[in-house]
This record gives sequence, C-alpha cells and structure tokens, in this order.
Amino acid sequence: MFKLWLENLSARKIYVYNRTNQIENNKKYGLDKKSGPYGSGVYFTYDLESQLKQPIMRGRHIIKSLLTLDNFLILDPVYSRKYNGTYNLSDQTKNEKDKELLTRFDSMMNHENTTKLAKILTEEGVTRRYNGLLYISPSEGHVGVVYALSLIRPVSYADSAKVLGRWFPIVY
Repeated sequence: MFKLWLENLSARKIYVYNRTNQIENNKKYGLDKKSGPYGSGVYFTYDLESQLKQPIMRGRHIIKSLLTLDNFLILDPVYSRKYNGTYNLSDQTKNEKDKELLTRFDSMMNHENTTKLAKILTEEGVTRRYNGLLYISPSEGHVGVVYALSLIRPVSYADSAKVLGRWFPIVY
C-alpha cells in the first residue's frame, strides 16, 4: 500500500481521503471545514490504508480528493524529503521568523509520530501562515488538514465497506 501511495504523488498534487455521511451535500457543495486540534479546515488522511482504520462513525462513505500541496507545512519526513530535499522544518519556509522557530523543532521530525510537533506549531500560531499541514499520528496514520479549500477538489467516492471495489465520480 505504501508504494501505491507514493506513486500517486506528482507535481505537488496528492490524493487524500476523508469520511462523510453527507455524500449528497458533498457532491453538490464540496467539503466542509470542521474545527479540530490543528485549526479549522478539512481533515483527511493521505493514504487510503489510514482512512480504512478510521471508525465507521466518522462516515459511511469515503471521498477521494485531489489536493495541491501549495504552502503546506510537511511534518512527514518521507514527504518532506520528496518535496524539500530534506526533512528539516526550517528548510520549508522563507519567513525568517518562522525559520528561527522551526530550527528549534527540526529534531522532533521522526517517522512514527509528529502530532506533538503539529500541536506545538499550532499553539505557536505558525500553522496560520500556511495553507495546510501534513503529520503522522500513531493512532490515525498519515493525516493532514487543509485550511485553504481552493486547494482540495473531491473527485470520487465509495461506500467505506466496498472501498476496494467501485469508486463513483463526483462531477461539478
């Protein structure tokens, strides 16, 4: 599954997944912002396997969306290395104030869990200056939030019980 996930990456665009019980509304109006621990935005997983581990109470349908990683803080070392050539946080910003702060947290980037780092950066107000955030949660997998809804576009959906079967297109 991990290899497939990386093959979906190109030109800073990735497929992301989230659950819903409101598929008709989502097909008509797009995705809804929700408040969460890292700010108000659309929360998603950026690999299908992580989404399949989520409890069904989060939604009967899974929506697959195309996300543009424009001005994102990437707390996942694999993704950061792919897009930035390094996993250092300080290399992800041109803002000198952020660079100084992010340098202090470079050592917190690891392969298992970056939720604590995401929380600190949210509390410090750093995430408000970015369009989104990718991080790794030991309980939820590869997770992210997009604050700028113009960067995410739903493309298809499936029943969560049959997700490996048929995906239905979302046409605007």
